[in-house]
Amino acid sequence: MAEDEWFNDRGELAAVGRALIDAGCFTDPVEMLDFIEKPWKWSVDRDVWFAAGRPYLSDPGWELFQVRIDALEHSR
Repeated sequence: MAEDEWFNDRGELAAVGRALIDAGCFTDPVEMLDFIEKPWKWSVDRDVWFAAGRPYLSDPGWELFQVRIDALEHSR
């Protein structure tokens, strides 16, 4: 899978979506639907998650991801 086509893989899309939900990136269901319909808009967020080692809440890299994603969200 090409790096820029992550959103064409259902498993990857679900994994990114789960991480972004757990990180509090979606404030309402409309944003989640927007992610499903236009996931490429979250490519930077996905890249931050990927660079942190694709962590989930219980993984060691989660704190690093959370700090980075919070900084990204505040810069928008």
